[in-house]
Amino acid sequence: MDDIKFGLMGCGIVAHYRHLPALQGIAGIRRAALYSPRIASARELAAEFGFETATDDESAFWASNLDLVSITSPSGAHLANLRSAADHGVDVICEKPLAETMEACDEALQLVRSAGIRAMVAFCYRFGAVSRKIRELLSTGAIGSPRTMRLVFNWDCRGKYLDLATHKLNERREGRMREGGPFFDCGVHLIDIARFWTGAEPIRWRGIGSWADDYDAPDHVWGHLDFSNGMHVMAETSISYGHVCANRLMAYRYDIIGTDGVIRYDKTSSTFELQNAQGVQTFAFAEEKDFAEMYRAMFKARSTGDFSGVPMLEDGAIATKIALAITREAMAGRPGSPS
Repeated sequence: MDDIKFGLMGCGIVAHYRHLPALQGIAGIRRAALYSPRIASARELAAEFGFETATDDESAFWASNLDLVSITSPSGAHLANLRSAADHGVDVICEKPLAETMEACDEALQLVRSAGIRAMVAFCYRFGAVSRKIRELLSTGAIGSPRTMRLVFNWDCRGKYLDLATHKLNERREGRMREGGPFFDCGVHLIDIARFWTGAEPIRWRGIGSWADDYDAPDHVWGHLDFSNGMHVMAETSISYGHVCANRLMAYRYDIIGTDGVIRYDKTSSTFELQNAQGVQTFAFAEEKDFAEMYRAMFKARSTGDFSGVPMLEDGAIATKIALAITREAMAGRPGSPS
């Protein structure tokens, strides 16, 4: 079988530090082309990761006759990139969140369906060993029926300032706040893993926010979701957790409470355990996400034609639309906002 001719659109941080390193140990890939409106970024990553072409010209990018493209551009560019892939009949892996509006999500789905391409979403948390183990525990009834999940993703996005002394702003954090804030950016992962773990669907949701900084979107958001299996999920996201502190802080944890026990995962304390009537069972601690396993699963799905084990564009649309709705409700509830 010929190697997959692989391309990537968007040569920013997530491409540099997550997507492209994940491909390094995977065989059967021809690193064909990188595209970025910033040609220097494309050339830098092409040299580092061994790509044949680096360009800021989309025509030159598609001239590489690609089989599969990862879209790792900012969320506001996803729809245009998906449209371009659909026009060229090329399968895609699209970063989350899918798009910046409900309408853009719907348009993306229609484009993909009309073109007949396969479009997956980079929900990398599904593929981590921790996530897979939690799904296994829930499916075997280790805690009975899940009734409550507390999913927390609080961090500083590497701080408000690049330099505390000069107060030079961190453009990465600024960009994420301008795009829609932490629940739009990271809450989509929490919505998706709750769906993945249980097979249940969100049926109602609401959002509450708070503001450490004066952006339109809140920088700390609580999303409350009721699921079709009777479970309630509280998903908490922040990029103002210690954002002006000298030392970096993070609170990343899962608490899953069932009728017969509890599953606990805490990244800060390296805890991963099950507690039930049989006692305490500890598991090997691991990172919550795994890009390399995600790519292996997606390459396999494309090869076999069986996409049942990977998140598709429809999954991305569900999580993105709910995250948008929760963020908008939180914004509407801001003290002093018009009722």
